[in-house]
Amino acid sequence: MFNHPRRNWGGEIPTRIPLPSMRDKSSTPDDFANAYKSALAALRDATHAACAREAEWPDRVAAAVHAALGFAATDPAAARLLVIDAWAQGREGALFHQRMIEAFVRLLGAGAPPDVSRPELAEEFMVNCVVAIAVERLLAGEERELPTLAPQLVELILLPYLGAEEARVQAMRYRH
Repeated sequence: MFNHPRRNWGGEIPTRIPLPSMRDKSSTPDDFANAYKSALAALRDATHAACAREAEWPDRVAAAVHAALGFAATDPAAARLLVIDAWAQGREGALFHQRMIEAFVRLLGAGAPPDVSRPELAEEFMVNCVVAIAVERLLAGEERELPTLAPQLVELILLPYLGAEEARVQAMRYRH
């Protein structure tokens, strides 16, 4: 797989979300919707709480990435529901997933330097890249590795806003 340094996530461990089995024939679409909303609320609470502790935008970005990856590592079933299982639910699941992406795009864009020229889809692209990496690790059963990727992902996210050198400095200085 990929060669990357191993670091321990030091954030708060979120409460695990009780999820219905999507393979259980007695599960209904409402069960999925309720479980999805519960998992998303827990992820949103974790990322917003982490962001609230930071004053500067680059630190809020780093906090959100660390919190989201920590959430996925400590509650992989909820993370799978959000980024993998939703697609098995057809149009409704895809809409839930798209709303989640849009929420994180707004979170990333809030406070971003306004004077930086970047493509209109930059934030959406970056959020979807983080999700794709999370999906790959979750499918491989390597969710515990996700927090170790946070510094690299933070650096990549900050790159178009701050430039290579400053993005690297910001990514490495954030300590949760």
